[in-house]
Amino acid sequence: DDLWTVVSDRFGVRTLFREDEETHPFHLIRVEGYVEAPLLDLLAILCEIDLWPGWMVPQTWICGLREAKILAQPRPTHLLAYLAATMPWPVSHRDIAMNVKAVDCMDPHELYHRQIVVLLNSCSTFPGAEIPDPGDFVRADIKSSGILLTPEAPAPGTTTPRTFVQLVICADTKLPYAPVWVMNLFMKNLVFLFLPSLRSQVKTVPTSAIYQGRIGANPDLYDYLRRRMRECFPQGLPLEEQEEGLEDM
Repeated sequence: DDLWTVVSDRFGVRTLFREDEETHPFHLIRVEGYVEAPLLDLLAILCEIDLWPGWMVPQTWICGLREAKILAQPRPTHLLAYLAATMPWPVSHRDIAMNVKAVDCMDPHELYHRQIVVLLNSCSTFPGAEIPDPGDFVRADIKSSGILLTPEAPAPGTTTPRTFVQLVICADTKLPYAPVWVMNLFMKNLVFLFLPSLRSQVKTVPTSAIYQGRIGANPDLYDYLRRRMRECFPQGLPLEEQEEGLEDM
């Protein structure tokens, strides 16, 4: 954290920023906080990319995620995603094609935390898929980015499962002369809102016909996730006890 500058720390969400010569012209942005919900519900929100425009804020007539779709998915945990967002004047609209790979790091022998890592990198080509031409949009670039999901024990005094969520984006904003106040406004408001929006949306999954239908229609992905969670986090066994048991393995 010594290399990061905290831009915002409120409502259990930290937003951080980092910029140095090694990453120029890319900017490093990080947002993190806890989401209290079953891990499978959280994964459903993230996996159903075409539903993102319905919950990812802000959504106004001048700014917001306008399109999100999967262009190709060679494996349940590997896909090509396309996002397009409108931006307020004088900033041009942005789009991006992302190579998305989910990595299962939940085995007990993992050196650090057991977690799910979703790797995000922009790409210009992808086997078996045609990436839309940006047209009037400016094609955004990201590299070495990702979402980290670390399941943890419930907060003291509660029984609700929770996950520590970290979104790390290394992006070329294509705004070489943007003043610092513009970047601060972007991070304090737009990036910050990712986690509160995620927290709100994940509460709808248990009773949502759309999400439950998607989960039932994609057994290759969701049955795999259920199996891995049963293997790594047996029901009724607190996470602290699992970690203590690792010493004997």
